Amino acid sequence: MITRIAVAAVVIALGTPPEGATLKGVVQLNELGGSPVPGVQITADGASPVVTYDDGSFALHFPNRTPGTLVKLRLSKPGLELVHYIFIVQILRSDESQIEILMCKKVDRE
Repeated sequence: MITRIAVAAVVIALGTPPEGATLKGVVQLNELGGSPVPGVQITADGASPVVTYDDGSFALHFPNRTPGTLVKLRLSKPGLELVHYIFIVQILRSDESQIEILMCKKVDRE
């Protein structure tokens, strides 16, 4: 009984650990609904790097961040660049919605 009380006291004192947050999205070529872009490396402080799948999708998990936190993404794939740099700053969400990020070939950039 005393052990249970001691464990409960430690849990209360330390608080509950953050459950983290996940940012999901898809990288598309040139326009919304464009072709998916596989092989894009995506990184952000507080998350392990990921690479987009064949369908352009990705999921970055932030174990020590909570929904509502601003994060800055870094995307990299040789020959491509972001269409709009505003996409690199995102708010971690609590729902399952996905962000859409557009990239284009560097030679096609206006």
